[in-house]
Amino acid sequence: MIARASEVLYAGLDLQQRTARLLLRLDLGIQGPAVDLARHAGRALDRADYLRLCEARLTEREALTATDDTRFLQLLGNDARKVTVMREALERWRVARPAAPPAAALPAYQQ
Repeated sequence: MIARASEVLYAGLDLQQRTARLLLRLDLGIQGPAVDLARHAGRALDRADYLRLCEARLTEREALTATDDTRFLQLLGNDARKVTVMREALERWRVARPAAPPAAALPAYQQ
């Protein structure tokens, strides 16, 4: 509701992408850098998995793709099923349409 009100107040402001990212973060309880991965892996990985991936600085598609399964096993609690989920999510991410360019900065608040 707040995002929609902001769009009304500031003509041309599109918060749809930011709102979707925020809702995913709140739903899964994850940090911002993990959102793009979470769009493709969803709840198949849990909050702790995403946290460990963020701490290892493994949230970008290129870095994740270059990571071997042994490292994923370490980060994902030695759960081979989660490694499979990760590989499938990375494939979905690869074939997905490129992300839209980053949203423009919000205008400064004026009283």
